[in-house]
Amino acid sequence: MRSLPGGGRRSWAILTRGRGMLLKRIPRASGPGSKRTFQSAMTKERLTAYTTPGAALELGIAGEKSHKVLFVAIARTLGIPARLNPADGAIEYWDGMRFVAVLEESRKESHLTVFAGEKGDWNYFQNWTIAVTDGRGYLPLDFSDRKREAGKLELDIMPGDYRILTGNRLPNGNILGKRYDFHIEKDETKRVELELREYCLEEMFNRHSIPDSKLTDRAGNQVLVSKLTGKISGDAAKCENGMAERGILFWLEEDREPTVHILNEIMELKEKYEKIQKQIIFILRSEESLKNATLVKCLELLPEIQVYFHDFGKDKEMTARRMYVDSEKLPLMVITEGPCQGIFAAAGYSVGMADMLMRIFEA
Repeated sequence: MRSLPGGGRRSWAILTRGRGMLLKRIPRASGPGSKRTFQSAMTKERLTAYTTPGAALELGIAGEKSHKVLFVAIARTLGIPARLNPADGAIEYWDGMRFVAVLEESRKESHLTVFAGEKGDWNYFQNWTIAVTDGRGYLPLDFSDRKREAGKLELDIMPGDYRILTGNRLPNGNILGKRYDFHIEKDETKRVELELREYCLEEMFNRHSIPDSKLTDRAGNQVLVSKLTGKISGDAAKCENGMAERGILFWLEEDREPTVHILNEIMELKEKYEKIQKQIIFILRSEESLKNATLVKCLELLPEIQVYFHDFGKDKEMTARRMYVDSEKLPLMVITEGPCQGIFAAAGYSVGMADMLMRIFEA
């Protein structure tokens, strides 16, 4: 029996056995409460939807999630502050000082300290998550609103079995995942450190054939990409099975900021790029592009870079698509190894791209 605002008193009981929750006494707007039994419909309920409280009362059927929503609705109707915990969806009521879990198995009686690893800019739901299992599957917990202090995150959680997933997204779009499973008992404190799965540069290779585009040199002669990318490196050229020489193709939009940034980064890494400048090909729309100040400066610092012209039409688009990068973004950069064989590509600009291209080229 509980006193409610307004001086009225109503009886209510909650049975919390099993996976669902059975509400045994539902108060009406007027008159005495009527007894009603709810059938479990867990197998029929969708993960992304639930039965509204009104419909659950009308039909007498509700799944696990709908039971929780119905509990909160009834508690609030009776004047009792209640909610679904924003992290794990547990039903809770306000005891005058804090929200308390109704079900014993949902009570936060364990403590987890999560240390941010040295490597990685940790963002919840972006490159790491925590999930708890009930034996049927995993429920991702929402700690996106929690703030780290002194490089660690303090969390009160339920006793049980948990899984932490971290993801290391590579520039080529691949994600390397790492999983850590742990069990935590009631009143136990556990410490874990987030770690990203390490990778080698070869894992970023994405070998695909690219179109054999017709380019035009400064003298007006047409040259196929296969000829420019089919060279054999060094002394290996004398061997029957020589090693294909690597190159970098740059489709540049010289008057746009992304291209200006990559050119500036290349110039900042002049000592590295001058060693491979003969293997670099700048592809421009027309000779007018050569009047761009940044491009002029870059070619003055690295005069052996090859320059060709192209209409940036279908072949450029197909090159990007075959290398699985955005066909609408420029600059388009493709590292090649053999005639029309791309091994890595990037489209658009991101900080440090020139250095990344160099490291992959040398891998």
